[in-house]
Amino acid sequence: MLILGMGAKRLLVVCVVLGVAAAVGLGVLNASIGNHENLVQVNNQLVTNLEQFTTTASKCQTVSCLERADGNLSQQLGSFVSAVEGSSHAGVSQDIVDRMTAAAQNTQNVTASLSDAGPSLTAYRALVTKLGVQQSFAELTSAQHQFVQAVNAARFG
Repeated sequence: MLILGMGAKRLLVVCVVLGVAAAVGLGVLNASIGNHENLVQVNNQLVTNLEQFTTTASKCQTVSCLERADGNLSQQLGSFVSAVEGSSHAGVSQDIVDRMTAAAQNTQNVTASLSDAGPSLTAYRALVTKLGVQQSFAELTSAQHQFVQAVNAARFG
């Protein structure tokens, strides 16, 4: 049995309390870092998918090729939205997350529609105009830049 004076007992209690607090704090910090890294990875995958789409679509010679590229991007955007909605936002404001997911969902819907535009280039172009594809991609790009800034600010803020 260890016999301690009153000062030593107090010091022991303080050390135990601080140790528990530090363990809890490290757990929260590790979870926050993991959530932040998840947002970074999800965003990086989105950027890769958009670059791949641009490269593929620019090389397409047929409507069916464009439809396949649109269909792939639509699925990838759906995965992005699910990943963002299914994770903690790690210090990123809900408004920015909502804007990002709304822009991604809108572009997902647009590209899903384009994936079945029809056999002719004329029909495809008409649908591009009708759906406002350029506006949809512009909104997605703007939201993504704002999202990246918010994720970076949360990391370094």
